[in-house]
Amino acid sequence: MARFKKKFSKSSSPARSRFSGFVKRARRSGNKFLGGNKIIQPDAMIYGAVRGLISNKITPYLNELSPQTAQYNDNIAMSVASFAAAKYGSGMIKSVGQKGLTVENALVAADLTNALITGNSKPVNNLSW
Repeated sequence: MARFKKKFSKSSSPARSRFSGFVKRARRSGNKFLGGNKIIQPDAMIYGAVRGLISNKITPYLNELSPQTAQYNDNIAMSVASFAAAKYGSGMIKSVGQKGLTVENALVAADLTNALITGNSKPVNNLSW
């Protein structure tokens, strides 16, 4: 079988290799202010605005279901709602759910730590708006 030679145009020479060496790429500098974190986070603001509305509507039902854990019901229910939004949502809804999980996990941890260390069973952060 005869091999066919590739015909090169005048603009490209046959001696050129595919490896172009180490190419210098433009450096992108991140935002240096506050370590690159955004100051305004609309997804966290949306969660803060919606949390009170949802919490006030579900609190009476939660206290009927389990009166023993009435002080933690609000945080646990909002954690479940945030988890569902983060797991099954998309776009901004998913981002709001992720921020909500962060907030609710911090509140539950603060309440449980307070109950274990001081023996006081009242929540530290009572966020009933």
